[in-house]
Amino acid sequence: MRKALNFIVIFIFVSFTSSCMMLQAEAMLRHAKEDGPFDAIIIPGVPYQDSSLVDMMHLRVRWAVYLYEIGLAKNLIFSGSAVYTPYYESKVMGAMAHELGVPSENIFYESKAEHSTENLYYGYHLAKSLGFQRIALASDPLQTYLLSEANESLKVDDISFLPFNRTFIRENSSKGRIIVDVDKAKVQAIEEFIALPDRKTPSERLNGTLGRKIKLEIKSKNN
Repeated sequence: MRKALNFIVIFIFVSFTSSCMMLQAEAMLRHAKEDGPFDAIIIPGVPYQDSSLVDMMHLRVRWAVYLYEIGLAKNLIFSGSAVYTPYYESKVMGAMAHELGVPSENIFYESKAEHSTENLYYGYHLAKSLGFQRIALASDPLQTYLLSEANESLKVDDISFLPFNRTFIRENSSKGRIIVDVDKAKVQAIEEFIALPDRKTPSERLNGTLGRKIKLEIKSKNN
């Protein structure tokens, strides 16, 4: 079942990064660059040690570092809990960014999110709590597109989106993996770690992906 799901994820990604999706990504990136530079960008996590997604993790990190290096992002917020493996996605990715030259003082961690909508919502509110005003989210074209469609319903409407483009994919997809010490990214009580599929039903996971947990939080705060 997991292999079938991985195949579907890869198929969807390939489909959406072709023609129409990439054109939309290019337009989205162009507009976001006009809005920058940004005080902080949020980078959603990817499960560490998942062989089907590990290259995506490295691409997202390299994209975030690139945006930092060209001055479009002043700070990086990596978002992601220990979801499918006992490693905090945010901490692994932050360690990779530091290895590539980003100073520790410009890297922040949001380690609560378990779904992409939560990456957006929790990452955004962490940025605001740190005093950052101009905020963007940086990721692959598919995820940025989907989250750009969801941001208004999550009450996160003053944010820009920075999807990586064809040129970046072509120049970075064959680069080697970023090797870092991940011991500090591992959950402390490893014996108590339970992967998301083992503690939530498929429908609960779908609700999380669709942002229903966040919407309930927003509704509760407004009551």
